[in-house]
Amino acid sequence: MLFSSLAQCYRCPTCGSSYSHSMPTSILPMLVVLVVANAFWVDFFDHLLPITWLAILTGMAVALSSLPLAIQVLQRITAPWLTTRLCPRCDTSLEVTGGGFVDGTPPSKHELIVYSAVCAVPMLADAIITALVA
Repeated sequence: MLFSSLAQCYRCPTCGSSYSHSMPTSILPMLVVLVVANAFWVDFFDHLLPITWLAILTGMAVALSSLPLAIQVLQRITAPWLTTRLCPRCDTSLEVTGGGFVDGTPPSKHELIVYSAVCAVPMLADAIITALVA
């Protein structure tokens, strides 16, 4: 299927609250997003760097690092308990109750936000640098 994710479930032993999280692992959409972001980053760095191959390598590095960075930022904003593994209600350590690979799911809103941000940031940066250079 086109969209897939890794799901993880947690439970608080004290208050009994359950939490779940899924991390996108959709290879084809991620590749498309990385190619688009790479094109914009290369165009951005082409304005700043005098050597074309250096702009290409820098654009590829920034595009590849922007996807996991965007996922981490979104996770820290929307689910801070993921980084601490503490229950938001009672501050007790959460237990992992299960998880696995889920295939054929529709894309989550978080996944779409990440893909949009990874493409929008280099577009905006390229538009700003193009306006400043012109």
